[in-house]
This record gives sequence, C-alpha cells and structure tokens, in this order.
Amino acid sequence: MRVIIDHDRGTRPLAITATLAERILVRIGDLPQIDGIFAVQRLRMLGDERPEQIERHDPRPAEVGLRLAKWRVGDLWGYVVTEPLPVGEVRYGRAEIRKMPDTDAMAELTDAPSVTVSAGATKAYDLTLPTVQCSALKWWVIGKSKEIRRRYLRLDAEGRSQAVHSIGSKRGLGFGRVLRWAVDEAPEVDADWILARRWMPEGYREGRTSLRGIRPPYWHPARQVTCVEPAWD
Repeated sequence: MRVIIDHDRGTRPLAITATLAERILVRIGDLPQIDGIFAVQRLRMLGDERPEQIERHDPRPAEVGLRLAKWRVGDLWGYVVTEPLPVGEVRYGRAEIRKMPDTDAMAELTDAPSVTVSAGATKAYDLTLPTVQCSALKWWVIGKSKEIRRRYLRLDAEGRSQAVHSIGSKRGLGFGRVLRWAVDEAPEVDADWILARRWMPEGYREGRTSLRGIRPPYWHPARQVTCVEPAWD
C-alpha cells in the first residue's frame, strides 16, 4: 500500500503530554485523539460557539484544516498523529452519571401545560460509563511546536492552557482535568513510526481490523472506514 505524507515546511516530530489531575471518562470507548482536541479549538477560532454539536446525519462534516502533516492512501487521508498512550499506572473503572431529561426540548414538542419527569420515558436515569485513570496521556505528531503552543493549546510559560482545561467526556463534571501540557521535539521518531501507532486503512499492515474514524470528527459515519489496529511496541 502506497502512503503519501504531506507536510508544510518547518514541521517536526513532536511529543505532546497532558498531565492529568482527574480520571478521564471515555463515553464512546476511546481515549481522546489529539487532532480531535485541536479541531475543536480550531472551530472555536473560526467563530463556532458549539463545535462539538455536529449533526450525525450531515453527510459532509466540515474540514478544519489543521496545520499538521497528513497521510494519504488513495482517496483516504488523515493527520500524522498516534493514538493516545496512557503514562504510568493505568486503572480502568466506572462512573455513575445522572442523566436528567431535557425539559426545554420536551416543551417544544407538546402543547401540554406540563410534562411529568418522575416516571415513564421522561424520568431521569443513571448512566454507567467507563473511566481511565493514569498520570498523563501522550501523543506523537508531526507539526509546528509554536503553532500548537500558541494557537491550539494557548499555553502560558508554565504549560497551563488557556483553551483546553479538560479532555474526554463529561468535562463539566470534573472529569479529565489537565494540570499542564508539554510540547517537546521528538527527533527519535518519524512519520512511519507514528503511523504504525495509529489505526490505518485496511491493508496498511497485518493485524486485527475494525471500523474506525480516520480524522476529526472521529465518531461521524462519514469518517468511518475499515482499519487495522495500531502496533505499539
């Protein structure tokens, strides 16, 4: 399989580390992708107030144009980034989340003067969602350190982000809080090393296959293709 790497002048292999204060809630089963985190910030920079709210039935979700190296295989492409790697001792658990009904949406769908939320289909319920606890998450990318620090993460001198305070799902409940970020050069890796450590289209290498997203938004059906699993050492 022929893979083409496209990158701008001045891009370099980088290691990005998020040191965590709280466990991460992984609602769809996967740890957060770094290009997905950057894509949300890029959409906010472009004036989108709710960038996560992309309609699932939209056949062509917007491309955000991240300044990262890209891989191309035929008509398929994505960014040269690894899957997230948990650092330190890793513990898997569960969290109980109380799901409250959206009474404002209910009111728009009925002429009734009131809606009962204490019983039936409109009653609040508990969600049991998986969590991952580790000291940090680490990704490798090919990009520009200054661009990532200043535009996507907006880091201060001590590595605190003015844009990305938490990662994963249910961030408003305190999950996935990030203490600090680090963006370091990683001359020991290259594009081939990085692509070996992410889901790639079927045929790129031998291994187990699964339907996976190849670029943000990863969950969208238009981004799903049959991919082969990463090959971490």
